[in-house]
Amino acid sequence: MSFQLKGLLSIFSVLGLLTACASSTGQVDPAAHFDTQNENALMLLGLDVPRNYKDLTIKLRQFDPITGEALDKEKEVKPSNRDLSNGRNFIVTMTRGADMPSEKDYYVFELEPGNWFIEHIRRPVSDGFTAYASVTMLNKGTIAFQTSGGQILYLGEYATTGANALDQELHVNEPNLGKAKSYLKNFANIQGEPMNADVSILAYDCPLKRNFLHVGCDLKNLTLEVNAE
Repeated sequence: MSFQLKGLLSIFSVLGLLTACASSTGQVDPAAHFDTQNENALMLLGLDVPRNYKDLTIKLRQFDPITGEALDKEKEVKPSNRDLSNGRNFIVTMTRGADMPSEKDYYVFELEPGNWFIEHIRRPVSDGFTAYASVTMLNKGTIAFQTSGGQILYLGEYATTGANALDQELHVNEPNLGKAKSYLKNFANIQGEPMNADVSILAYDCPLKRNFLHVGCDLKNLTLEVNAE
């Protein structure tokens, strides 16, 4: 069983010409040490993504659990093993990226103590000449959770689908803690057992912000509906 966390806004903007640059994935290094004395929490999230896209970035932000106000503290995480050649990206773009079979990725990353939510998911798209960022704001429903230092928290299993890179949806699938535990064995220096996080589904209000390139979300005025019944 699964259900969708759909965003009202699926937007894209021109980023400029393609460049060969590397950036941090935000994930924990397989050799990193983690135990109950760590000041941050270790997060584990399962995600199925279509093979015809690369580098799905997850943007997380802290929020005030009383007012729902989004805070400045944020975190971006993306997989480190997904790639497509520029030629393959060109074919995907020209065919509008019909779905291919998905493959599993686990995102393993640290978060500071606090209340967090997934603000949006983002994919890079290229036609071989220009790079675009496809952003789906999850304002109609996203996951929110609380973290404490020294915890290892399993956030569950999710999937993304869509007819093309500019039209993506996030789905919540059945959790599989056993499979997540098996994956975590790849990290030899992580001490402790993951436990299920207390995950809530919340919507958020995101006023539109327009400029000459795109219609986006006014992130400075984003508020989660923490008191909605």
